[in-house]
Amino acid sequence: ALPRQAWGAGLDDGVRATCMDRMAQLEAAGATLIEVDMPLLEVAAATYYVVTSAEAASNLGRFDGVRYGPREAGKTPSAQATATRSALLGPEVQRRILLGTFSLSEGHADQYIAQATAVRHALRAQVDKVLGEADAIVTPTSPTVAWPLGARMDDPLAMYLSDIHTVTASLTGHPAISVPAGATDGLPVGLHFAGRMWDEATLFALGGAVS
Repeated sequence: ALPRQAWGAGLDDGVRATCMDRMAQLEAAGATLIEVDMPLLEVAAATYYVVTSAEAASNLGRFDGVRYGPREAGKTPSAQATATRSALLGPEVQRRILLGTFSLSEGHADQYIAQATAVRHALRAQVDKVLGEADAIVTPTSPTVAWPLGARMDDPLAMYLSDIHTVTASLTGHPAISVPAGATDGLPVGLHFAGRMWDEATLFALGGAVS
C-alpha cells in the first residue's frame, strides 16, 4: 500500500524517482501496488513529538545533579539543577524537556497529551485497516536526502519533519524496516516498509526483493 499523503507534496523529486524504481522492481517480482488514503499520517510527526517530549521530560527529570551523574555547583537545589542541566545536557535534550514539561503541565495536558494519545489510537486503527487490505505499507524513509552537517541546527522543525515517514510505526507499535533504495545526487535513499504485528517475515522478504 502506498499512502497518498507520503508520496505527494513535500517529497523530493529525486527521492521519489529512486523509490519508484524500486516499486517497479517489486511489481516485476509479482507485487501489486495500491494507493490508499491515510489522512492521519499528516499529523503523525506532531503527535510523535508531543508524546516523546513528554516521555523525555518524565525520564530525564531525575538528572538534576543530585540523584544521578555529575553535578555543577549551585547555592540552592534549584540553582544546582539549573547549572547541571545547562552544562551537561545538549540543546536538543533541553528542548525536549521544555516541550514535554509544558505539554504535561496543568492546563495544557488535555490540550496536548490527551489529544496526542487519542490520535495515536486512531492512527493505529487506520494502519490496521490498511494492513487488512495490503501486506505492507511502503513510504520513503525520509522525504529528502541527508543535508550537510549542521545545516538545520537552527531549524529543529525541519529536522523533526525528516522523521515524518518513520514515526508512525513507533507510535502504533507495528514492525517496520528501512532498506537502501539507491541514491540521488550521490546521496543514499531509503525505502520504509511497515507490516502487520508478528509478520516480520513479510518485511524481510520485501526488503530483500528491493535490496
